[in-house]
Amino acid sequence: MHTTKPGPTGRGLGLDLLKSFIRVNKGAMQVFSNEGFAEITADSEVYDSFSPTFEGTVFHIRLRCDENYYRLAGEPLAT
Repeated sequence: MHTTKPGPTGRGLGLDLLKSFIRVNKGAMQVFSNEGFAEITADSEVYDSFSPTFEGTVFHIRLRCDENYYRLAGEPLAT
């Protein structure tokens, strides 16, 4: 198992970092897991149930393919 947080919980910064990256780059992410659903965009987070259920987790990520948007929060815009 790989994680950025020490200890037995195994939880880290991965999802939070990914959500920040989605927001900064005006993208969107959908997550389907068992019977849960989440959609994260630059403006909102929506959580709901999803049917039918399945084992596993699916991430669907959309990013703008423009160098002016593809960046991390601390990076300046390209000139």
